[in-house]
Amino acid sequence: SGSFTWEPSVLQGRTGFKNINETTIRFGAGISYLPTKNWIVSVTYDYDKVDSDDPNRLLSRNRVSLSANYVF
Repeated sequence: SGSFTWEPSVLQGRTGFKNINETTIRFGAGISYLPTKNWIVSVTYDYDKVDSDDPNRLLSRNRVSLSANYVF
């Protein structure tokens, strides 16, 4: 499975502060394998990126996970 999200936004500044433009992008993908009727093995990848006029709010993140679940 997979997903993609693109979110443009404006953070409204309080009195005396300017508005901040931001764009957030999220991408994720995952695959699951069922080797038996009780076991599920999954691998996922997630990417997040925030581009902002405020350099303190910039973000770039990659995450990978591997999981195994037993259902009884």
